[in-house]
Order: sequence, then C-alpha cells, then structure tokens
Amino acid sequence: MAWHPFRNLGLKLVALVMGTGLWFAVNGPRVDRVMTVPVSYRNTPATLDLSKQTPFVDVHVRGVQGQVSILQPSEIQVSVDLSGRSDGLVEVPLRADQVAAPPGVEVLQVDPATVTLLLERRDTAERTISAVPITVRNRAPSVGQIEYDPNTVAVTIRGSSAALLRLDPATVIAEVDLAGLGPGKHVLPVRAGVGGTLTTTLVRPSVVTVLIR
Repeated sequence: MAWHPFRNLGLKLVALVMGTGLWFAVNGPRVDRVMTVPVSYRNTPATLDLSKQTPFVDVHVRGVQGQVSILQPSEIQVSVDLSGRSDGLVEVPLRADQVAAPPGVEVLQVDPATVTLLLERRDTAERTISAVPITVRNRAPSVGQIEYDPNTVAVTIRGSSAALLRLDPATVIAEVDLAGLGPGKHVLPVRAGVGGTLTTTLVRPSVVTVLIR
C-alpha cells in the first residue's frame, strides 16, 4: 500500500496541537499562587459552641501554570479537627500537609500558620431584645411609602451565656417579605434572625400590619 503522508492531514494537525498542549500542561513552567480559602471546623464537642473562629486563610500553592491559573478556592480544603478540645481559647497550628489540594498542586504554606478559636460551654441561656426595628425584603421599585404597626418587635434569642452577653442588638433582624405585594394594608408574619451560634426562639408580636402607599 502506497504511503500518503498528507492523508488525514487535518486530523494529524489536531492531534499534534492537542499533544503539544498536553505536554505543556504537564511539563510547562511552574508558578506560585496565593489563594484565600475558607476553613471548615469539624467534630466540635457536643457540649461546646464554636463562638469565635478564623473563617479564611491564605494558602500558598505551586504547580504547572496551566493548572494553577484555573484553580478554584473550592478545590483547596482546609479542615480543623476539634475532637477532644475543651472550652476556652484554643490555638491550632495549620501545616501544609493538613491542606487537601488536587494532584499536581503543591501546598507550600498556610498564612496564618495558627488559628485562634474560642470554644464555650453550651448552657442554653436566653436573652430578649425588646425593640428590634422592622425591615423589609423583596421590595418592588414601584412601592412607595411603607408604614408598620407596630414598627418594632421583641425577639428572644437562645445560646450560650457568653455569646448572649457579647451580642450586639443591632445585629438582630426582624423582617417582612413584600414579594408580590402592592398598595394596600397587609398583615404579614415577621421573620427574625441572628448570626453565629445563636438562634431565635420567639418573636412578639409574630405578625405586623404593613401599609403600602
């Protein structure tokens, strides 16, 4: 059979380009990159609350440019195991070998190298914030003046005594949802919320009258 060097030339060129790209992806220049990634905390003892934590750290990685340049923070995992910890301030070192990264990506260091946590005993105390102002969500651009009756509510919050003592009342929210509502008088349920390890247990009153003009 005669040899035809130019037969299927297009396919040969595509294979050559793909092979060259693969070679550079595996053997190309290596670069460093710093990525900000979230820290996950696991195995918190059942009797403790994690009241203060370091939410993010900077992870220094090295790898082939083609891989590192498209690396996403979700592909890097920094996990802290809290098994056996007791209450109080806890300092946990973070080493490069504690970080999970895709194959081919080298973890050089973590900054900061130590995270400081506050573990507090879960004693389920309660605190009531007596005058939380009403706010709204899903307000349509066409909605004009809004009046509330009443314009504040009392919100009861549950959590550890230490966390409740530090609670800033301004961080407690009480909101009504105006989705799909137009002018008129509406009786709406109030949704309360608070951050951290605290939870809301009671809102008084649980509904308010909203007048949309």
